[in-house]
Amino acid sequence: MKKNLQKALTITIVTYGVVVFLLWLLQWVVGEEVVGMGIVKTILHLLLLISVLLLPIVLFLRRMRLALVLLPSVIAFFFSYGPYLIPRMEDAPAALPTLRLMTFNIETPTEDEVATLVQIIDAADADIVALQELSPAAAAAFEAQLGEEYPYRSLHPVEAYAGQGVLSRFPIQEDEYFRYEGLPGSLGHQRVVLTIDEQPVVLYNVHPVPPVTFEQYLNAAPHRTALRRLIEDMDAEEAPLLTSGDFNMTDHFHSYRELTAQYTDAYREVGEVGMGFTYPNKEQVPLPALLRLDYIFYDSPFMGIRSAVWPNSGSSDHAPVIADLVLNDLPTNAAMRGAHEEWHLAPIKFNSSIRQTHSAVVAGGARF
Repeated sequence: MKKNLQKALTITIVTYGVVVFLLWLLQWVVGEEVVGMGIVKTILHLLLLISVLLLPIVLFLRRMRLALVLLPSVIAFFFSYGPYLIPRMEDAPAALPTLRLMTFNIETPTEDEVATLVQIIDAADADIVALQELSPAAAAAFEAQLGEEYPYRSLHPVEAYAGQGVLSRFPIQEDEYFRYEGLPGSLGHQRVVLTIDEQPVVLYNVHPVPPVTFEQYLNAAPHRTALRRLIEDMDAEEAPLLTSGDFNMTDHFHSYRELTAQYTDAYREVGEVGMGFTYPNKEQVPLPALLRLDYIFYDSPFMGIRSAVWPNSGSSDHAPVIADLVLNDLPTNAAMRGAHEEWHLAPIKFNSSIRQTHSAVVAGGARF
């Protein structure tokens, strides 16, 4: 009986180690639009992490052959996630003010749930807040309770999960809310143009449909298509660009690699030590956060200083992410992105009046 149990355990670990490593290799060449790959890429980091946890156990049991089987997956984990395990935050250049951006999927809160969200946003003290799943109740509360702190607001509430909004201390000159027609389950996206001391900055506030849904099952093609279209739109921008939101993807997705080929992932570049998981909220689900779905990306005119996952998410199932950035005075265009040149930039001097209360609200924003 004992020998049979040991044999079964050996077969299980060998099969697990081989399959996980093959999946890690496969995800480099197979896109998430292939049926089933969306869920594989969503949980692959957890499968790799289990290999890391198993390795010391089999070493303790002196099962060296099993350790060798697990070793490729362990190496794959540290290859993919080693940067997250060391401090990466930078010191801001002397005398240069920083811009704080926050992204927060607030999960269509009811009127009773909004109070904690207001407290979180107020405590984070971000200059720009990008909101996903904005409900009418939340939009009304933010207008009433955060209007002085964020005099420029562009809010597009929806009862379901497609609402988007931006709260800003900087003037909003343009605002567009859009959904990609023809994509099953398409959610909302938003593009705003901010003015920071006479410098236009484009912000995309995005929320692609999840790669796995009850309607589409394991078909992640709509998610892939939405992000391809978003990247095409972003690459056509001429001004310095920020992108944030609930991307509904992990960093094993092809779409993530396409984004980071031209834009910088703030948390990976200058984040705190840790994996940066943002979902789910353990107060709602009896599990620790296991997925990193929420991101902030920036292009070459920006320099990242610090990024972190906010420790509290209130009623939402997603944790907010913040990033402190410095914007340098350099026009950019699509041709400049991806060049990876070393720029010597003169910093923008932020106008000290941006934190004062203004009465204007961007045209096209929500009205209550």
